[in-house]
Parts: sequence; C-alpha cells; structure tokens
Amino acid sequence: MRTIWKYALGAPVFEVTVPKGGIVRLVETDPATGYPAVWIEHDGGDAEVRTFVTVGTGGGVEEGLEHRGSVIAGSFVWHVYERTLAQDPRP
Repeated sequence: MRTIWKYALGAPVFEVTVPKGGIVRLVETDPATGYPAVWIEHDGGDAEVRTFVTVGTGGGVEEGLEHRGSVIAGSFVWHVYERTLAQDPRP
C-alpha cells in the first residue's frame, strides 16, 4: 500500500532518506512547525538518499535541477529543486 510521509526541509542543501520510487506530492510550509517540508508518496521498500536544494527568489539555479515546488514563508519565497543521481557531485 502506498502512503504519504512528511520530511522536514533544511537549507540550502539537504538530504532525505526515503524508499526508492517515492513521488514528491507537495512542498509547503508545515502547519505544525511553520517550516518548509516535502510530502513524498511511496510504498516502502529499499531506501535511497535524495538531495534537495532550496533557492530564494532571484538566486541562481544549478543546471540540471528539477523544480519540485515553492514555499511562501513570511516575506520569503523558497523554490525547492531536486538533484538527480546523474547530477549529484558526491563521490
């Protein structure tokens, strides 16, 4: 059975360990904490590390990042992108 789980976001780069094949369904301010979070739907199974990057309005966006959503937090708007394994600079 597929379920949706919430993962808190950090900035500017953060990693989330989730089951493989998870689909980002929502990027929004978490009403419980007031901080940005991402909700990912998955069916459990083997985990993978996914890397997300937050960029403020007017900030530069690295080539190859995929936009996942934007969050309005007070007077700021944060745009959340995901780095795929092909673009991940980690060794």
